[in-house]
Amino acid sequence: MFIDANIFISAWLGRNEAARKCKEFFKKIESGEQRAITSVLVFDEVLYTLEIRTGDREKSLAAVRKMSILPNLKICEVSPRQLSNSFEIYSKHGLKPRDALHIATMLENGVSTMLSFDKDFDGVKGIERIEP
Repeated sequence: MFIDANIFISAWLGRNEAARKCKEFFKKIESGEQRAITSVLVFDEVLYTLEIRTGDREKSLAAVRKMSILPNLKICEVSPRQLSNSFEIYSKHGLKPRDALHIATMLENGVSTMLSFDKDFDGVKGIERIEP
């Protein structure tokens, strides 16, 4: 399962039921009950968003460092081939460029399920988006 940036952000900043469910999901990853992947680009998004929302650069960086060492979470690089593949996904599905790169990363790693609140992924054939 691929984890989108909004799941990390909700778990860190949220104070609602969705945030609680995100935190529970991360506990499952940490315990080994659930395996997951994400990408370096997701952490770029998370860091930027946390800094903007909190106004605290150092605390945001500390949070992302903590998230990035979660046991049983594989952090994937983005390759030139994934970039190339993302162009077709971007064109065909009308996604934002970064979201198309997330899909390309998923496909390259044999993953077809994404944990995300972003409904833009719902129209992508072969990808199932679920919420925590």
